[in-house]
Amino acid sequence: MGIGSIGSGVAVPADRDHNAVMSPKFAKIGLTVVGLEPVGKTKTHLRIMVRHNTDKVRKTIGWGLCNGNGTNWCRELNLGDKIDLVFEVDVNEWNGNRELQLTIVDLKKV
Repeated sequence: MGIGSIGSGVAVPADRDHNAVMSPKFAKIGLTVVGLEPVGKTKTHLRIMVRHNTDKVRKTIGWGLCNGNGTNWCRELNLGDKIDLVFEVDVNEWNGNRELQLTIVDLKKV
């Protein structure tokens, strides 16, 4: 998969025929934050553990959410906060393990 662009220099994934490939986006409102962990070598990414009306906890990852460009979510979020999320579903492969990963596209504290 290569990189294509659409208008204003915005880069989007493209297939080998240069057709834009957009990942489906999902939204969930009123999630409860039950875990927060800055991750990565420089701690600029944020793993947020969330729950919604059940005991099932889901892991999400937000790339660059703690880098200080815009809202620094590492400072803004606390356990127990309610958030709305827009996310993509990906497969995370790390150290020989594979699991579904919810990659944060956007979030809002409510």
